[in-house]
Amino acid sequence: MAIALLLIERDGAHRTALCAMLAREHPSWRVVLAGSVAQAQGHLQQGLFDAALVGNQLPDGSAFDLLQALGQIPSVIMVEEGGEGAAARALREGFVDYLIQDPRLGYLLTVPGQVLGAVDKARLEQAFQQSAALSEMALEGAGLGFWQRNLLNGEVRLSQRWLEMLGLDAPQVKNSIHTWQGLVHPDDWALVQDALNDYLAGTQAAYEAEYRMRHRDGHWIWVASRGRVVDWTSTGQARLISGTYMDVTARHRADVALNRQHRLLQA
Repeated sequence: MAIALLLIERDGAHRTALCAMLAREHPSWRVVLAGSVAQAQGHLQQGLFDAALVGNQLPDGSAFDLLQALGQIPSVIMVEEGGEGAAARALREGFVDYLIQDPRLGYLLTVPGQVLGAVDKARLEQAFQQSAALSEMALEGAGLGFWQRNLLNGEVRLSQRWLEMLGLDAPQVKNSIHTWQGLVHPDDWALVQDALNDYLAGTQAAYEAEYRMRHRDGHWIWVASRGRVVDWTSTGQARLISGTYMDVTARHRADVALNRQHRLLQA
């Protein structure tokens, strides 16, 4: 597979070693070099790239200063030993993967696989989004809302039907887990999180929960939510979970009415 790779690295020794290894192992790859944020931004404005390898520390900034310019390009951040905190932040903020640059250059062995993995993951994500769009149409035809949550950075994607259940429009809603939490009844949020944690821990086959959410008009509706993890990081950490919503308010009202009737009969 021919790859157009943007290599952004300030350290000459690492840059030379990376270029030599890639030329030897993947001669069909086109590697463009940048040693600073400014140089990288210039290359990104001029050409298209399949992937990017980005050193964390650059002379005029850091890898995080390039996130906007990188856009949808699958990017792997390179951090020094002891930089696991920066790596964790990078995964939360949009980098696909990370590698740790050891002084002995042992990390070079993993670079091609991580670049190819990042490219494959981006293509799978694109295919998934296309599939999700079709699935979303089918779900909305069945009266179900579709949602997707990034477990690393808290971003959420909500279908039109999901919004309609709550009387909302897309411009009114920020794509953040904080928005979601703000709509859930305060007494139910712990239940939502417990159900997710049980699923991620492997004690449940799927994420399932029923809880109350606030409608735009001020009343509460009951929803049944179900989902599964659909994407993981290279280290096996759950990244994306997708699922459905169903309005079950009528059923809950019927249950309340039935319980009230039973109590009256027993009085």
